[in-house]
Amino acid sequence: MYRWLLGGVAVLAVVWVIHVVLTTFVFDPTGTHILAHKHLPSHFHHAIWTTVLGLHVVSSSIAMICGLLGFLRRPIPGLRRIHQTNGRIYIVAVLVAALSAGYLAPLATGGEWTSLGFNLLEAAWVLTTVMAYLRIRRKSTERHIAWMIRSYSLAYVNTAVHLWLVILHDAFSIPYNRAYTLSVWLAGAVVLLVAEWIVRRGVLRRSG
Repeated sequence: MYRWLLGGVAVLAVVWVIHVVLTTFVFDPTGTHILAHKHLPSHFHHAIWTTVLGLHVVSSSIAMICGLLGFLRRPIPGLRRIHQTNGRIYIVAVLVAALSAGYLAPLATGGEWTSLGFNLLEAAWVLTTVMAYLRIRRKSTERHIAWMIRSYSLAYVNTAVHLWLVILHDAFSIPYNRAYTLSVWLAGAVVLLVAEWIVRRGVLRRSG
């Protein structure tokens, strides 16, 4: 089950990273599609916003890939230093992604409730990552893995948001901004519930 799960997550991660990187830096570098759904203040700085968005996309993508590599214990046995270096890169990427999201959140599509949802999820991402780091510092491997599962699940919030948006807006015709707000809260709940289900079942612990 571990191989199937990791394989599916790997495919999703690679496809999503390619999608967001191409969309952000090639197809829509000015963020026109994203900004079309926002109520922008008079003091909006487009150049700064675009730069921070790019930083968020890059850091989130790095976190998604590094987090995935962190679970590849069997394919690279004995390479402890590589795992540790990869983990440090993941931590930095999460912190950068969370900080950049903090700048972007006030202008989130859907208003204050969307902004609140994103801020809570980014805080949870940092908290679970810190917990995973503290557990491995204390040589508690199983708890480290459990917290990393929770942390890594939050790398998929944006992916889940867009999936929920397709369901709520495209399939059920809920107005875009309202559907987006609902999607953020539903995405956060789902990824964390799935992570907790994996932790409770001990899928990764039994694998190695």
